[in-house]
Amino acid sequence: MIVIKPILASACFAAFMALASSASAATVVSGTVCEGGVAPAISASACDMTLGDFGNTPSRFILKPGGAFGLYGGVANGSRADQYLDTWMIDFGADRYNLSFNWAPKRNSNFDGFLFVNNASYAFDTAINPTGASISLGALSGSVAFIVNPILGSFVPQERGTWDLQVSPVSLPASLPLLALGLGGLAFARRRTAA
Repeated sequence: MIVIKPILASACFAAFMALASSASAATVVSGTVCEGGVAPAISASACDMTLGDFGNTPSRFILKPGGAFGLYGGVANGSRADQYLDTWMIDFGADRYNLSFNWAPKRNSNFDGFLFVNNASYAFDTAINPTGASISLGALSGSVAFIVNPILGSFVPQERGTWDLQVSPVSLPASLPLLALGLGGLAFARRRTAA
């Protein structure tokens, strides 16, 4: 049964991408953004923006970074396993952003599942990390789909956990603007001597 779940998740992801491709305008986000499903790890008063429950609808939330931001949410697994996903997209455009995904069980209960980021999958499980952990997703750009699926198979029928996604722009090296300025100066000097 465990083998079937990743196959079903892959099919879910393909349907997610097909539906999301016809999505509308993105919501610009920055600061502290809360999902609004299972209560996030931070208090609601600390949220700069609350979006609503992400749920299973892929094109419902398409986000566009307005700078660095933290996205906070929570997800649960009940007896109807197909009912409890958090799905969203982030359109980074041509810019690159560093991402880190953090997860933790709610009230020290058991919690496990998968994080799908485009074609990559990451498992999380309190059997391995009882208090949660952080997953570095590296630097990403373009349109990226996310699915948090709290169904790995170890803990049923009830489990609840919180997650957050920390997003920060990849900064240009400090020497890059100086290099561009130097090359521009050389081109200007060459042009002056040629005239």
